[in-house]
Amino acid sequence: MNVPAAAAVVRELRLTGHTGAVYGVATALLDGRLVLISAGKDATVRVWDAATGEPVGAPFLGHTAAIHAVTTAQLNGRTVVVSAGDDDTVRVWDLATGKPVGPPLIGHTAPVSELTTAQLDGHPS
Repeated sequence: MNVPAAAAVVRELRLTGHTGAVYGVATALLDGRLVLISAGKDATVRVWDAATGEPVGAPFLGHTAAIHAVTTAQLNGRTVVVSAGDDDTVRVWDLATGKPVGPPLIGHTAPVSELTTAQLDGHPS
């Protein structure tokens, strides 16, 4: 690999919108374009166009405290965002609409700080 050539494709994007620290970032494809999904101290999930750094849609609102983890998955043929944090909940969002997919997953008795997704026999697990 030619390191100088590879370094040439890296560029800085300024993502302006969160009002505090960003604790998690994930990536996904939305309508054929690469997007970044960020989550942080301000209890919002935000989606950004990876090519331009421009926001895509409105922030996802619902958490009541800092969000420490964010990831993506496929659910019934659509891309979803999964987020979790200091409000002891895990939330699932439709990436295309920003709307919640079902109610928050509750029952944790402490903040949720990590997430991962997987598929088992072709189904999210």
